[in-house]
Amino acid sequence: MGHLVGALQQFSGATQAIRKELPADAQYGQLITLFLGTASLQLAYALLKDGNLPLLLGDGTEHLQKLGLRFDELFRELDVDGRRFLAVALV
Repeated sequence: MGHLVGALQQFSGATQAIRKELPADAQYGQLITLFLGTASLQLAYALLKDGNLPLLLGDGTEHLQKLGLRFDELFRELDVDGRRFLAVALV
């Protein structure tokens, strides 16, 4: 588990370094690198905090059932004005 957390933290640091090199007017690049860095840090924190290894090694179906969700309810693809988005349910 420690190796995964370390890799996620290293990835976050790399995205921050890339973000610093991007021009200020490269808004898309700025947002993507900010999102990826933040998401990897939050995942690393969640792993350190909970460390629910069976959930990570399994398919997570049992955990979703406890939440009253199916996988297709957790993640959905939405079409808005001809643009496709990935939506994640807040649980």
